[in-house]
Amino acid sequence: MAMPHTLRERFWHDVQYCGFEACISGALHQSANAVLHVTCDLSEEYARNCVTLFNKLRARDVMIKARCFALTFAEDERHAGLQAADMIAYCSRAEHTEREPQPIVQQIIEILRTKDRKVGALVYRADGDGPGSGELRGL
Repeated sequence: MAMPHTLRERFWHDVQYCGFEACISGALHQSANAVLHVTCDLSEEYARNCVTLFNKLRARDVMIKARCFALTFAEDERHAGLQAADMIAYCSRAEHTEREPQPIVQQIIEILRTKDRKVGALVYRADGDGPGSGELRGL
């Protein structure tokens, strides 16, 4: 089934926006009471675009506007949350792209594994009603 023209126009020309909306919507759909203060890496290359994406997203979705109340920037070397996100992204990439990740990376991957905890994922379909229409699987 082809994606409706309006969604194709909304997402296909701006992959960054699609990813940004998917992350924000996914986080907000985890709990009806969740509110977000988004912190991004302070990068001259990307900061301006993040502000544009944030404002566009809030203008398009009243639920997100009501619950996603702030966007800030920080140096990743000084912000623990950004450091953690960088570390998780690095380890995930290494786990899927390297034949044998470095021993320290393998140890971090093992620490981050879910073990016996139940986990799930918010799954979005490209031919669905957009990122806000995700469904929880595996919980």
